[in-house]
Amino acid sequence: MGLSACGEKEAPVAAVSEQPERTCSERAEGGVIRPKHGRDSIAGSVAFYVARANFNSTLGPLERDQEVGSTGWSAIKVLALVKTSDAVAVVVPRSERRWLTLNYRPNQRMESTIRLVPCERSAESKEQIEECDWEPVDACRSGVTQFNGAIVVNFAKAPRNGKCARIRVSNDAGESRSLYLFSDPESCLLKKQTVAEDARSRLGQSDRRCRRTGPEVTRAS
Repeated sequence: MGLSACGEKEAPVAAVSEQPERTCSERAEGGVIRPKHGRDSIAGSVAFYVARANFNSTLGPLERDQEVGSTGWSAIKVLALVKTSDAVAVVVPRSERRWLTLNYRPNQRMESTIRLVPCERSAESKEQIEECDWEPVDACRSGVTQFNGAIVVNFAKAPRNGKCARIRVSNDAGESRSLYLFSDPESCLLKKQTVAEDARSRLGQSDRRCRRTGPEVTRAS
């Protein structure tokens, strides 16, 4: 059991090799795109390209038209960028699977976990062709493999309209961390803390009322 990037304890995950996977030969090619902090949601060797912007462009019209509560599963297209030679497992925590899932394998149903295996990088053209199999070979040249797919959110069931959607990312070494896809972790953790404090406050007020009024006593006539 490890610690997440936010200091939360992570539950053990299945070995990376035991999970459904997508490999180099099943990658997408959209020119060279390198992970960029501030633009992408990044955890270790995987980045979700413009995840927050894509989420907001989906949620914004629903909020404007007041249709969030009646909208079920919606696919938010997000390109996964994985650095060379470091396979990653992406897992939706059990607590969020009621309203959050993944779709990164073509012609497959939505899943709660996927293993993404990037291409090997090489400086030799022959090795690039052997590894990447087909042109263009941007993945083998750049060291970043692209996997097209989607993060799928059930807006009707998602807390805070899905803004605090969280996944877990682990590598072959067993290192694991949490990633908030669409919001800053600080805002999501602060919201959790505020909700907990409000609940404790309401409980305390209820206790004080009980102590003040005491149990009702019926006097015999």
